[in-house]
Amino acid sequence: YVQQILDYIHFNYANALTISDMANTLSLNRSYFYRIFKEETGLSPSEYLNGYRIDRARQLLKDTNMPIGQIAVSTGFNTFSSFSRLFQIKYGQSPREFRKSCRAGDEKAHPLGSV
Repeated sequence: YVQQILDYIHFNYANALTISDMANTLSLNRSYFYRIFKEETGLSPSEYLNGYRIDRARQLLKDTNMPIGQIAVSTGFNTFSSFSRLFQIKYGQSPREFRKSCRAGDEKAHPLGSV
């Protein structure tokens, strides 16, 4: 089940996804789905989804000139503030600071780690 939902998340991360949507994709009860996902990954479905979105946004910040607000929307975030807050938590710097340090060639701007 879990690999199927990971594939689903990776394909649909830019869309509005709920835990119910994910559970319904597998024809599972929402609570049961949540429990098995967390047992297998160590993360809730929402934590995994947001982590994946942030990782994709990081790649776009590094590899494109797309405006930061557009990156937030294109990776599935409803608000720029939630995107910026989660990015700051995961990478220790704002999306703007990350992009600036990438442009400057600062290797510390590329912390390892993904979901």
